[in-house]
Amino acid sequence: MTAEQKNTLNGFLNIAEDYLCGGYRTPRAVHLYTDDPGPAGKTSLLENAEERPPPNQAEEGVFSALEAEIKACGACPLSRNRRQALSGTGSEKPLVLVIAECPAPEDDREGQVFTGETGALFDRMLRAIGLYREKNCFITYSVKCSPPPDYVIQEAERSSCAAFLKRQLLCLKPHAILALGAAAGMGALKGLSVSPESAGAPREAGRIGEDLINRTEDMRGRFFSCLGIPLMVTYHPAEVLLNTGLKAPVWKDLQQLQAKLAELEKMLLENSEGGQ
Repeated sequence: MTAEQKNTLNGFLNIAEDYLCGGYRTPRAVHLYTDDPGPAGKTSLLENAEERPPPNQAEEGVFSALEAEIKACGACPLSRNRRQALSGTGSEKPLVLVIAECPAPEDDREGQVFTGETGALFDRMLRAIGLYREKNCFITYSVKCSPPPDYVIQEAERSSCAAFLKRQLLCLKPHAILALGAAAGMGALKGLSVSPESAGAPREAGRIGEDLINRTEDMRGRFFSCLGIPLMVTYHPAEVLLNTGLKAPVWKDLQQLQAKLAELEKMLLENSEGGQ
């Protein structure tokens, strides 16, 4: 772990502790962290993420055309009230594809992904395990348009966006998927034509639109197979802002994701050395 990651993690845990102990910030001594030593001449996936081969011109053209298609989509009623359809943002060669259910109203107004307090907390969550929006993640939604307030997204509307999500996954080729909330997790599995039960999801988690917190608890803490890519479900940052008691389980989930990326890195290294 790098010094920057340790500082970010320490800050994240301090904020969680302050919230749980009355909500007031407590002065603390400053820690001077150093990078952990690694094997000579080798760097991790997280450290050299910017060195992943960039998309070639053909891939860039396909992805740009897909983004334009998403922005122009009018296939379902949600398109009538939106300001814009949000295809997502981030690296086009990501380690992790992050999927939320749908844009928040402020995201729709600003044309940005994860803005305000939710976005700030989300960025801290990512940084704690060496992930960054523009460097090694791509963030998108299973439903690309922001719904009206208190609106329950319908299955037909999810289905309208499903092909977009699958094409994004095939273009981006992430190492792992992080779904923010059970609705996003189930939307990803169903949208990518994966049977939730065959992927390991509880059968009752297939119900969309009720008891999201409990269903997220049912789905988190383990990985599902999504077209051969490991998918982890954790709580949405907006849920964490409303219930600070969720910070501890979110941190456990992020640690599992970090360990999974390290495991995948080891497998890639062994395969490359075996082919030499």
